[in-house]
Amino acid sequence: MKTIEAKGKDEEGFWLILCPKEKSEVPVYHCAGSFVRGKWICDHVRMASMGIEKAYVKCLYPEKREGT
Repeated sequence: MKTIEAKGKDEEGFWLILCPKEKSEVPVYHCAGSFVRGKWICDHVRMASMGIEKAYVKCLYPEKREGT
């Protein structure tokens, strides 16, 4: 399991993380899911934490979460 820390935010103010699956920076809601944006929780995310000061994701990629 890898802990990926966000290094910055996009123009909309969302934390960006370097996704090992996409091999690019994606907003953290790609991992944690977003009802508003129509994104489900990623199959590879173990945990996502987002706050004002920092955000990080514990990623299982290439493994998947149990139960998915």
